[in-house]
Amino acid sequence: MLLDKKNAETKLEVFLAGLENVKQRQQWYIELANTYNIPVSISSDIISRRKDLSEYNEFILFAITDIIKPEWTSKFFVDKEIKMYSGQKYKPETVSFPIEIPMMQVTEDQYIGVSSAKWLMSLRDAYLINYNADTQRALEIMLKGDTVVYRPFVNEKSVNEIAESFKTRSFIPNTISLNINMDDENADYYFKDNKLVIKSITEFDIFDGYHRYLGMARNYDADHEFDYPIELRITMFSVAKAKQFIWQEDHKTKMRKVDARAYNQNDVGNQVISRLNNDPEFCLANKISLRGGYINSGIANQIIKRLFFNNNPTKKDVINVSKTLKTRINSFVEDYDGYVEREWSRYEIYIIIYGINKGYGNQRIHDALQNITSEQIKVLHNKNEVRKGTIDVVKEVYGDGRE
Repeated sequence: MLLDKKNAETKLEVFLAGLENVKQRQQWYIELANTYNIPVSISSDIISRRKDLSEYNEFILFAITDIIKPEWTSKFFVDKEIKMYSGQKYKPETVSFPIEIPMMQVTEDQYIGVSSAKWLMSLRDAYLINYNADTQRALEIMLKGDTVVYRPFVNEKSVNEIAESFKTRSFIPNTISLNINMDDENADYYFKDNKLVIKSITEFDIFDGYHRYLGMARNYDADHEFDYPIELRITMFSVAKAKQFIWQEDHKTKMRKVDARAYNQNDVGNQVISRLNNDPEFCLANKISLRGGYINSGIANQIIKRLFFNNNPTKKDVINVSKTLKTRINSFVEDYDGYVEREWSRYEIYIIIYGINKGYGNQRIHDALQNITSEQIKVLHNKNEVRKGTIDVVKEVYGDGRE
C-alpha cells in the first residue's frame, strides 16, 4: 500500500463519521454487493461504523474505498494492488471443520489452552470473529440522526503500543477470550481427550482481548508470515455470565499509572533505573523500587524521561544518562550523606534530578531542597504525572523562571 493501512482506515472512518445521508449509504451497499459481492451485513457494519475497519482485511478496505471514495484508491494502493483487487469478488477464507484445539477443561463451560496469532487471523479472514456489543466492557456511542449506534471503543494509543510490542517480539503472551454464543443454533462441539472439538459454529464472540486482536491484525496485514503465541480461553457463556466475567476482570486490583509504568521494561526510563540498580558502584543500587526502596521508581522514571530524553532515544542515550545519574547522585550523597540512609520524598526526587539535569553543583541542589516552600511541596506532592506544570514549580524553586 502507498499509505499505511491504519492511516487509510482512519481517513475513511473520519469521512464516514460525517455522513448522515441514508440513501447514499444504501446505494453504496448495493454497489458493494454488485461489484464485489460484499454482503450488506458487512458493508453496513463498516459504513455505519458499528465495526472498526481494522477488523477486516486489505481487500475489504480496497472495495470500500473504491465505492465510497474512488479518488482515494490511487492514493492508498499501488497499481499492482488496484489491478489485483479490482478483479476480485468477496469470498471469505474458509476454515476446515471440525476445529480441534488442545485445551484443558476449567469448568463445564470454560476451557484454556495455547494457540497463535496466525490461527486467530485465519478465523478473522473467515469472518468467524464477532465483536458482540452485548458483552463488551467499552463501547462508543454515536448518534446518526435519530439513531443510536454502538461501536467498538478503540484506544488507538493502546493498539499502537501493543502492535509495536508484537512487532519487536517483546509482548508477553496473555489470554484472548472467545465465547461460543449459547443461542447459536449452528454451534456443535464436544470435549474429549484434552481437545475441544468444534464441529460447526456461526462465529466466536471476542469478549476479552479486542485491542490485542487489533494489534495482531496490524502486524499480520503488513506481513502475512507474522505469528505469535497466545493463551486462548474459549467459553460457552450466556450474555449475563460474559458480563459478569468482564465485571470480575475489571475489579482486579489496579495499579496507579505511575506504578504501572515502572513495569514496562522497554521504557527508557526503566532501562536507566535497571542499570543503576544493577551497578555495584552506584551508592543506591537496588534502592530504586516501587516499595521498600529509597527512591520511588515510578516517580523517578517519569522525571528522568521528561528531562533527559527526546522522542527518539537510543541505547547510547540510555547508557550516557545512566552514567550521569550514577556519578552525580554518588557525588551528592557523599556531600550530604543523610540522603543515603532514608527514603526520598517526591519533591526531593524532582529537585535533585532536575538539578543534575541542569548541571548544578551539589551546594545549589541542597540549597533548593532547603529553600522549597511548604506550598511548593504541597503542589508537587499532588501531581501524579510529570507535566509542564510540574517542571514549572521545580524551576520556581531554583529561581529559573517558567518555560
